[in-house]
Amino acid sequence: QYTEAIRAYRSFVRHRPAHEQVPYARFKIAEAYFRQVPGDFFLSPPPHERDQTSTRNALRQLRRFLLDYPESEHASDAREMVRTTLGMLARHELYVAEFYLGRDQPRAAVGRLRHLLTEFEGSGVEPQALLLLGRVYLRMREVRDARRTFEELVETFPDSGFAEQARGFLRRFEEG
Repeated sequence: QYTEAIRAYRSFVRHRPAHEQVPYARFKIAEAYFRQVPGDFFLSPPPHERDQTSTRNALRQLRRFLLDYPESEHASDAREMVRTTLGMLARHELYVAEFYLGRDQPRAAVGRLRHLLTEFEGSGVEPQALLLLGRVYLRMREVRDARRTFEELVETFPDSGFAEQARGFLRRFEEG
């Protein structure tokens, strides 16, 4: 029914662009996209292992709504949905990076992790991604890049458990 709701709200916006309820209709469009994002269901794979098209569509609609109506009464809900979708997309990138590592393709994993860090800022997955990226660099014997990555993790997310692991790697660099 979300598809029907999207169609109806879009029709309203198109035919009544000056109506005072257009911001509400635009929020409902974004929300309907968000509700189509795959969720956890015990008989199916985790959301981060599935196709992310609906998640990307939801993020696009939510960002467009926030850009057009940053002061809307629905903006805080939209921002929370943005954080959720960013987290889902970032976890998907992390999953794909680990897939590449399992297939002994560390360069591809680095690409996915770098993409995650640039495109999904604010996802909450960044500390984990930075730790994995540093470990991949070590695996590739790119010690300088590994050190920089661990330092970035410690500096940017000092209270993260992942930062503590990064400190351990940095201590080993100093000892060795």
